[in-house]
Amino acid sequence: MSLSFEDKNGKSIVTNVTTELNGFSLEVVDSAIYEAVRWLEKEQNDEGFWVGILETNSCMEAQWVLAMYFMGVKNDPKHDGIIRAILREQRQDGSWEVYHEAPDGDINTTVECYAALRSAGFKPDDEPLKKARKWILSHGGLRKIRNFTRFWLALIGEWPWEYTPAVPPEMIMVPVWAPFNIYWFASWARATIVPLAVLSAHRPVKPLPPDSRLDELFPEGRENFDYSMPKRLSGFWPTFFRVNERLLHHYMNSPVKPFRETAIKLCLEWIIKHQDPDGAWGGIQPPLIYSLMALYTEGYPVDHPVMFKGMDAWNHHWSYRRGDAIYIHASESPIWDTVLAFQALLDCGETFETFPGMAKALEWLLDKQIFVKGDWAMTVKGVECGGWAFNGQTDFILTLTIPQLRWSSLQG
Repeated sequence: MSLSFEDKNGKSIVTNVTTELNGFSLEVVDSAIYEAVRWLEKEQNDEGFWVGILETNSCMEAQWVLAMYFMGVKNDPKHDGIIRAILREQRQDGSWEVYHEAPDGDINTTVECYAALRSAGFKPDDEPLKKARKWILSHGGLRKIRNFTRFWLALIGEWPWEYTPAVPPEMIMVPVWAPFNIYWFASWARATIVPLAVLSAHRPVKPLPPDSRLDELFPEGRENFDYSMPKRLSGFWPTFFRVNERLLHHYMNSPVKPFRETAIKLCLEWIIKHQDPDGAWGGIQPPLIYSLMALYTEGYPVDHPVMFKGMDAWNHHWSYRRGDAIYIHASESPIWDTVLAFQALLDCGETFETFPGMAKALEWLLDKQIFVKGDWAMTVKGVECGGWAFNGQTDFILTLTIPQLRWSSLQG
């Protein structure tokens, strides 16, 4: 049999194929395509888009638990379900992994889950913690954890702030043309750095209760523990950044910081301005959770409209259920998912007549096109607006255009 295709220039290409495709008959392939199209038909949102669950590691749930502890939020109805999600993902060896069916556990995820369970009232002798602690200590212990995990432990009084990276809020005042201006960072990194800078400036601590502290993770005593960052790399750039880090720490500890209050005020204004319509920030979990803690540290109560809107995001599409467990979404991508689903339907020969939902999907996509300038315009000049954000919730970030959906294809 033969199949006809079009190349990128619209030229028709005819090719002969066998009736077998990698061991499967074309009838089986046709049946699978039919079932996939019916699945897309069933899973399409009423508004016209498609979006799948973005599965990630248990840091999402652990950090939510730690953030709620830090901000003094009690009796949240999601709490027990999120604890169940953490426990459900623990591996047989006591660790938590960083991706599905990883060959080994991850030290950062495991330490954050351990700290979250301790903050939730679990005891060191509870079986999940006994297994986790044995794994942590046998895999290098707290000396191996990353900077983000150090931040979380510092927030609950289990790590000295002076041994975390210094993130000065004055970064927000660096001009666009200069190195390390926030607009030269990736969008998610920028939206994370700004609230982290507020936290780094204040170094807030909500200590764990005495009977919940992580003393058991310091088997030789805290006084004998080396909190410094291991020097894993050598050469010019690693040395440059280590020296820069020391200078920043000297500045952060200096009593003379003439622009500190102005910088913090600018950071807060930036955070509030950049909140998305759904209450989150930047379409990803780190800016959401760090922004809420930064605002809380600056005196914003959890019932303040900006705070309430951010907290409420987790009651909607920023969390999902599996049985009696509640998981936290790290991000979501309805624009990407809808474009890919639309393209797949076109590739399978579907049309607006055979698949009426395609018209609704196209309408939704066109409605999400962004025609206002966002953060990208700070470094990209002379370009008209007209792109899309991957998550469909923000006007500040453009991550893609949709060249695949050629108008000629849509016209049939």
